[in-house]
Amino acid sequence: PEVERKRRLADRRKRVPFKEIAEDFLAYARDHKRDQKDPQRMARLLATFGDKLAGEITAQDVENLKASLAERLSPATVNRDLALLKATFSRAIKGGKVESNPVKAVSLFKENNARTRCLTDEEEARLYEALPDYLKPFLAVSLNTGMRWGELARLTWEDVDFYTGTLHVRQSKSGEGRRIPMNRVVRETLQAVRREQVQKARDQTLR
Repeated sequence: PEVERKRRLADRRKRVPFKEIAEDFLAYARDHKRDQKDPQRMARLLATFGDKLAGEITAQDVENLKASLAERLSPATVNRDLALLKATFSRAIKGGKVESNPVKAVSLFKENNARTRCLTDEEEARLYEALPDYLKPFLAVSLNTGMRWGELARLTWEDVDFYTGTLHVRQSKSGEGRRIPMNRVVRETLQAVRREQVQKARDQTLR
C-alpha cells in the first residue's frame, strides 16, 4: 500500500547518517570535477555533524556551526563551507534520503567583494616576508577578515570588542557600518599589538 511505502521511506530517512550524504556528495563532486577544496571543506563539516543523523540536523545546529567556524576562518571561507553543506542536503533530498534542507534558513556573512581573488598560501607567505614588521599585523587581520587596508587604518581600539569577538567597521565602502567576527588569528594578532602598545606606553612613562 502507498501509505505503508511512505511510512517505510520516512523511517529510512530518519536513520540516514550525515556521513552517508557527505560521502554521496563527494562522490558526485569527484565525477563532476567540482571545487578541489570540497574534501577539505567537508572534513570540517564532518567534524561537527559526522556522528549525527542527517534528518536531525536543524537550522540552529547550522547557526552554531557558522559561529564556531567564524572563530577561526574568514567570512568568505565560512560562506563556502555553508554553501557546500547546503548543496549536500539538496542532493540528499533529490536522492530521497532527507526531507528538508536546514541550511536554507541560515543567512550567509556579507562579503566585501566576492570578485576579489584569494591569495595562495605561497603568495601570502611571500607578501608577509616582504612587509616591514609594523605592517604584518595589518596583513594578518586583512587576510582573515577581508577588510580593506583603509578600513584597518581607521580602526580604533573602541572598535575592537574582544568580549563579543567582533570588529566594528563604522563606515564601509557602501556607506554602511558593519560588524565582522574575529577568528583566532585575528584575536591573537590584535591582542599582541595591544600588549606591545601598552608596554611601550609604560616604558615611556618610566623614562
